Amino acid sequence: MPDSKISKPTEDASVSAKCEAKLLFNHAPGSRHTRWSEFENVVDEEKRIRNLGKDFAVVHRLINVDKDNDAKPYAVSPLFKPYVHRWDEIFASLQHQDTTTKAELQLLRRELQKPLEPHLEALKKVKESGAIDFKLL
Repeated sequence: MPDSKISKPTEDASVSAKCEAKLLFNHAPGSRHTRWSEFENVVDEEKRIRNLGKDFAVVHRLINVDKDNDAKPYAVSPLFKPYVHRWDEIFASLQHQDTTTKAELQLLRRELQKPLEPHLEALKKVKESGAIDFKLL
């Protein structure tokens, strides 16, 4: 058959999807929280994700969680205690740091200020009153 008679897929400008199939693999089968990936091997997916963030000093990896209606849509649960108890000292040292370290500490402050705010406020109240709320122990 000559090439001119072979039907070739045409691109329709009104259709935004590609006219082809895409394979995705679920790395959390049986869980309500599926993890879809282009890679069949979960290790390859982790490598891909690490590679995405390699040029960034901070990478946020958020987990969507289902909670009460007043809950936030994403959960963040890093270890904050070392930052909370040294927050003022860390940033008081800015004047003694080189340019790169200052930039990194300022980035750290911007990234942690919002999630640490409730903890910093609680610590401030404890210092002012000399008493701690039982649920903060």
